[in-house]
Amino acid sequence: MYSREDFSDEYDVQPEYDVDDLESMWVDSDPQPERFQDRLNHLKEFSPLADAAWFVDLFKPYLGRYTAYVHTAGQGRTWITRRERFSIRALQQAIDGTYQLGWYSSIATPVLGIDIDDHVHGGWRVGKREPLPELRTRYERIRDSFPVLPSMVVLSPHGLHLYYLLTSPLHYRNLQTLARKTLPEIPVELKPTPSTTLRVPARKWMLHPESLTRLYPTPDRGIDWSAVPVYQREILFGPDWRVTLRETDFMGVPARKGSSSDRTARLAGRAPVAVDSLKEVELEVLPFRNNETNEQVFKLVVACRKTGFSLQETIDRVLWWIDRSPGYTGPLKDNADALENKVSYIYGARKTRPAPEAVDISEYAQAIDDLVARHPFVPQRTKAVRRFLEKLVGTKKRHDLISASKSLTRYEDDKYEYYRLNRTRGVYPLPSKTLKAWNTNYTSILEWLLDIGLLEESGRGYSPLQHVCKHYFIHIDLPSEDNDTDNYFDESFYV
Repeated sequence: MYSREDFSDEYDVQPEYDVDDLESMWVDSDPQPERFQDRLNHLKEFSPLADAAWFVDLFKPYLGRYTAYVHTAGQGRTWITRRERFSIRALQQAIDGTYQLGWYSSIATPVLGIDIDDHVHGGWRVGKREPLPELRTRYERIRDSFPVLPSMVVLSPHGLHLYYLLTSPLHYRNLQTLARKTLPEIPVELKPTPSTTLRVPARKWMLHPESLTRLYPTPDRGIDWSAVPVYQREILFGPDWRVTLRETDFMGVPARKGSSSDRTARLAGRAPVAVDSLKEVELEVLPFRNNETNEQVFKLVVACRKTGFSLQETIDRVLWWIDRSPGYTGPLKDNADALENKVSYIYGARKTRPAPEAVDISEYAQAIDDLVARHPFVPQRTKAVRRFLEKLVGTKKRHDLISASKSLTRYEDDKYEYYRLNRTRGVYPLPSKTLKAWNTNYTSILEWLLDIGLLEESGRGYSPLQHVCKHYFIHIDLPSEDNDTDNYFDESFYV
């Protein structure tokens, strides 16, 4: 969200044009888009921030996060992801050339971006005044594949960034499909997407689409945004583009009688379920929240399949919701391949169920009784300690049973990062959320179990940023008949 310092007195913004809520309205899909547009229109007339406002209005970027090219200790300059609102001041400074920032597209985007790189020859002569023949040839082949010139051409370190702007948005996958059918077989990347970025075009690197010469060679020349062409889809891809592409309904409009989704459901031996069921599931589990997406994605995918959505429609539906969950910053937001693998697995193997939560732990009863009798806490906590130990032992046995089943291991491997690898090391996942569910004041019990050696931290793998929970060794093996059970636990830990 914009802060007031982004619109300080140096820009002489009048109070009646306060736009503090501009980005949150965009990211949260504000139900009154005309308010958002009013603010954009004002900024487009307001010179110091006009370029940023025009960029948002024409390119419709996703403003929930962005990337930045920064200096990091030990790595030099590198690209990092910043999971925060894309400030309008930062966007303006990127267009001015002060910073190098990357932008993500929305899932429904009016921009076809093409990244042409020539890493072998470097793309440009010294001084970046003239493209090398190899780069110019690639560019001309791509430019001539479309009936119109690119809306914008921008110089990049090793090549060119091309933009074709559309009057109406398309789902980015559909846009890429149409582009692939149009483009010749040359190595290019279609960016940005909801998971990959492209540099924010800087004014000084904008080029004429025919001569590839600088449009704005001096900093005092402003961008003439009104001259940037915006094309109808029929002009860019031809009048029969709907014939070659059945447009995916990224908004998830319910399947209609006789639609392909209904046919998919009938072929799979299922009757299409009313879309109200899907909406009920979405109301229950969405938006996506950190550390809860395993269950959320599972429920949403199953509901989409029951409704008659195809696999691709289901993936698009999940992506669409992730794009509209500004509070979610988990790994699925940045890794489209991981998301597709996750959804594909659930969609194709939905009969797979997790191991039952309740397991028989009667063989551990003596060990639990011995621990409860020796706990160091006040008597009022005895029941809580017993319940915690029973949950811990049940979790250990449950994961031991899972490790013996390939299908159950695959399910848990999808739920916990590096599950299979960590289980081969003999450690068990114990997320803090789970421990807190067992006992809200679990830290004191956990410290006690670590002190007596029943639990032992794995010492590796824990990463809050990558959403990898802590793992522990659980040393509570069943006593053998030869053991003196009275001394099963080390007496030296007790007073």
